[in-house]
Amino acid sequence: MTKPPLSLFFLLFFGFFWMQATGQVNYRDGYVVRNGDTIRGRIDYSDWLMTPHRIDFQDGTGKQASFGPGEISAFAVGDVVFRSWSVKLYPYSQDPAVVTAPGWSGAPHDTTVFMLVVTGGRLTLYSYRDGGDVPYFFIGWAGGKPEQLRIVITIVRKGAESDVLTNNLYQYQLADFVKGCPAVAKRPVEVLYEENALSRVVSTYNQCGPSIAETRKGRYRWLIHVLPIAGGLHSMVKMSGNTDAAYAGWPAFDGPTGGLGVFAQPSKGQRRLAIQADVLYDHFSVSSGEYHKNYYQRFRAKLQYEEIKGNLQVRYYCLAGKTRPFVGLGISNSLTINNNSTQTLSDVGNAQNFRQPLFGSADAIRMYRTGAFVSLGAQLRRWVLEGRAEQTQGLAGQSDIHAPVTNFYLLLGYMF
Repeated sequence: MTKPPLSLFFLLFFGFFWMQATGQVNYRDGYVVRNGDTIRGRIDYSDWLMTPHRIDFQDGTGKQASFGPGEISAFAVGDVVFRSWSVKLYPYSQDPAVVTAPGWSGAPHDTTVFMLVVTGGRLTLYSYRDGGDVPYFFIGWAGGKPEQLRIVITIVRKGAESDVLTNNLYQYQLADFVKGCPAVAKRPVEVLYEENALSRVVSTYNQCGPSIAETRKGRYRWLIHVLPIAGGLHSMVKMSGNTDAAYAGWPAFDGPTGGLGVFAQPSKGQRRLAIQADVLYDHFSVSSGEYHKNYYQRFRAKLQYEEIKGNLQVRYYCLAGKTRPFVGLGISNSLTINNNSTQTLSDVGNAQNFRQPLFGSADAIRMYRTGAFVSLGAQLRRWVLEGRAEQTQGLAGQSDIHAPVTNFYLLLGYMF
């Protein structure tokens, strides 16, 4: 009988152990959350370098099942917790060879993935590592949908060469989340896109005491800021109707303005919407041109009053790197005080002047006027630059006189 070659024994020996290794499982105690129910059992666990796409689960009766993202809302093995989220993923790579390769695209796409819970609390930090070993980090308020902390890659092609520009947008996103905590508010600008560094910032925020910049109404959290405002006013009055003032030329008025505002923004999500209420003080003073009524009579007038203006606006923000441009719509309420507006009729024949309140009566200027405005501006960290165009009701109380006021504001505010 011929003996089998020695090589065959080695082949069978290593084949046996290879089959054992590839079929090996490592079940550990854990649980899955499905349809709101927590089901305890055992999960085939490995020290996942990449985020798992599916897990093998064995319940208490020995029944086995396989789950992917979306089929369960969470699972845990020991103190390792993963949650399932449907998000918009923005691809990136810090390898120039990858992003300049033909076919690479940084366009976002919708996906559902498991995410490792790195740090939990008021803020939760998640991590996800794709099949290409690229790490992604997400952040969100407790129980809320997370937002990707983004690195934006821009490719500028110059003939045969390409420049790869990196925008660390995540630093400014993170700064918005933790700005309510003085102990950590300035650190995100320097933090690395790395699990331990990001976790330290989020953990410090979660351990920070209750912030005066955060309030809770029911289950909803708001970020509140107080901001002083200063700027300039360009105002125009266009008069028409049954009044001599309609025939006199009225130049525009330019002057300072200022006040105090309160800014409120939901803290969840990407915080694209915000509300601002503010009070401004304006002092208006302008003289009309001279109107020749006839050969003997000359008319001139002066608008001089102060007003306190209460404004309420809703803003929509865009995310654009370091700055956050916004557009807004609002309503205004103007309260006129210290009205010293007059009109003067001069008779050159007998050298007499007749002065009386503008429009001919002591209460001719409305004490209260409503208006509407649009705004356009940008926020850079705590600084807010804003331009407003406003139209208010007419100054005159009489129905046969029209004197609408158009205002243009350029305002600068700082959030505290």
